[in-house]
Amino acid sequence: MSQDSTKRKETKSAKNLDSIQKLVYIIYTIASKKHLPEAIRKKKELLKVKFSAIASYAKNSLAYAISLLSL
Repeated sequence: MSQDSTKRKETKSAKNLDSIQKLVYIIYTIASKKHLPEAIRKKKELLKVKFSAIASYAKNSLAYAISLLSL
């Protein structure tokens, strides 16, 4: 991550440091998502449902428009 552009004498140590940084970042994001307040989690789920409904509607509308054009 931040060590990718840093030149080191040994590439193995840089790779190890990068992998450690990536693991810490992954653990942090997982922990922060688990500790979100319930209201925020519910709002995110609601937005996902709304977005998927809008996306499926747009997909169906596009398919309908294409079918009309092919007539």
